[in-house]
Amino acid sequence: GGKYGGALKFTKKVDPLLLYKVQGNVDYEKEDWSGTMSFWLRLDPDEDLEPGYCDPILLTDKSWDDACFFVDFSKDDVPRKFRGGFFCDKSVWNPKGLPWDEVPEKEHPFMIVDNPPFDHEEWTHVAMTFSNINTGEKNGSIKLYMNGELKSSMEGREQTFTWDTEKAWIKIGYNLIGWFDELAFFDRELSSEEIGELHRRSEDLSSGLGN
Repeated sequence: GGKYGGALKFTKKVDPLLLYKVQGNVDYEKEDWSGTMSFWLRLDPDEDLEPGYCDPILLTDKSWDDACFFVDFSKDDVPRKFRGGFFCDKSVWNPKGLPWDEVPEKEHPFMIVDNPPFDHEEWTHVAMTFSNINTGEKNGSIKLYMNGELKSSMEGREQTFTWDTEKAWIKIGYNLIGWFDELAFFDRELSSEEIGELHRRSEDLSSGLGN
């Protein structure tokens, strides 16, 4: 079963299984955008996943490297790394239009977690917060939390994120084999204390945050 009730169970590699429109589900702002994405996963990535990349969730109106944020499992590492990707407009993060393999690693818009805390029997909480998006300044802040702990962050970059919300999608379950539950989006950057509360809470979010 799920973290608090039912859950999504993915049993084979698919591309992708579920699609939801961003419009009506994510509060996108063209200026000074902030928010939080929260969900739970249960799997052993090194035992369960088939070869290739796995993106449990991805949001974009274009492609993975252009105005897109997601989490994924790397494909070649043993053990697999867990990564939070926050790729703003490609013209901003990759203004020279370089092929991916030629972009210096320090410029990759990734937050990487080595030896992430995943397990067959235990649910793992994942949260990504973002703030100062679409300010036109190098003050963007993105943070990746796991089980209530800050694992990685990306600070001090310009994060211009241009979406046509009528064409943007939430894609769930790309090549995922495992359980996915309790997806929630918030219209502000939650604090570390609030992320901890999400991890510790004993019921679903229908009762609201802070209850």
